[in-house]
Formats: sequence, C-alpha cells, structure tokens
Amino acid sequence: MRNLQQPDGSFMPIHTGAEMDLRFIYCAAAICYMLENWSGMDKEKAKEYILDCQSYDGGFGLTPGSESHGVATDCTVASLRLVGFIKDDLLSNSASSSIIDVPLLLDWIMQRQGKDGGIQGRPNKDSDTCYALWIGGFLRILGEHNFIDQKALC
Repeated sequence: MRNLQQPDGSFMPIHTGAEMDLRFIYCAAAICYMLENWSGMDKEKAKEYILDCQSYDGGFGLTPGSESHGVATDCTVASLRLVGFIKDDLLSNSASSSIIDVPLLLDWIMQRQGKDGGIQGRPNKDSDTCYALWIGGFLRILGEHNFIDQKALC
C-alpha cells in the first residue's frame, strides 16, 4: 500500500493511471486501522494533504482547491479520526488546538440542511438522502450530530 501513496500524501487506488483524492486516503486509513499496521501509510504526509483540502467555506473538497462536498468532508473527518489526529474531545478543546478549522466546518455543515429538511452535499444542489449518511457520519465522529434537525429529515 505504501507504493500507492503519492509524494503529496494522497493515495491512488491502483498502481498506475488513476485519480487521487480523499476517498483513497480514507480507504488506506481504514485498512491500516483494521490491520493495526500503519507501515503502509505516512500519516504526516496524509494529514498535510487532507488539511490542504479544506476550502475557504469550511468544508473539504476531494482535492486541494476543489469545491467542498459532503462525501469529501466525511472522508476527511473519518480519516483523521482513524489515524489518530482527531480525538474524542475535539470540540471540547479550544478551536486553536484543533488541526482543522472546526467553527468554519460547523458553519458549513449548518448550511447543508435545506428548507425541505433534507441534506445537500454541496451548496445550491438538491437534497439527497445519501448526504444524511455522509454528513451525519462525520457529525457523529465530531460528537455534534445534534446539529441536524432529525424531525425535519423524516
């Protein structure tokens, strides 16, 4: 797996000719976590790549400079948690002690639940039930799932 990690910290799913983005960092982190063997991942390089993907609006894009997206943000938070860079007490600490801009991230999250009660993965897109999973998933990891109006989702 170490051969799939790129110099910038991202991962490819196969050895040649493939895209590289946060989804594959998440896959690599999940594999290393399950095997309890981190020899296949340079965690610091992966962390730097992940942090480069946080957008001006607080969410995370799949690659640096890309539009924030619910799936990318879930992959980010889950990866950082699996690798050990996000601890249980992330939000109980001051924002300055966090490796990600948590207040900005939570602001972005708060804007994802639409007037119809559904959740959108990106601004100005229709709500989609899959984003209840993705956005709900990383809110659960952060311990902030109460940000979602669960009644409105039904």
